[in-house]
Order: sequence, then C-alpha cells, then structure tokens
Amino acid sequence: MNVLQCAYDPPGAVLSQRELDALVVAHYRKIDLSDAIYVVDIGGYIGDSVRREIAYARETGREVIFHTEFCSR
Repeated sequence: MNVLQCAYDPPGAVLSQRELDALVVAHYRKIDLSDAIYVVDIGGYIGDSVRREIAYARETGREVIFHTEFCSR
C-alpha cells in the first residue's frame, strides 16, 4: 500500500494565495498517488477541507480509513 503523510506549515508562516493554491493542488496529487487516506478525526471532528478530500478520495476509488474506527478495532 502506498501511503504519504501530510505536512503542515510551521507556526507563523505567511503564505500567498498562489502558494496556498499550489499546496491544495499538491495535496490532491498526493491523494492521487496513494491507495488510501488516513483521516485523523480526534473527537469526531472533521473540517470542511478534509470533508472535500474524503469526497475526492472516495470519488477516485481510494480507501478512507478513519482514526476513530481504526483505533476501536
């Protein structure tokens, strides 16, 4: 299984809209390169951007694994 980890911006980083847009494109490309995505949904929280990523992953045939479900096995 091919899995890629997300990386977040360092605290205090200021990015332009162009840079933010490029990060979104790169993130969806990572989904394209993966067999599955792992959603860290601590406390059941899933933000809007992650909801869109889940929908995209499902639309493109990727497995979606939720942290809360995985840990309760």
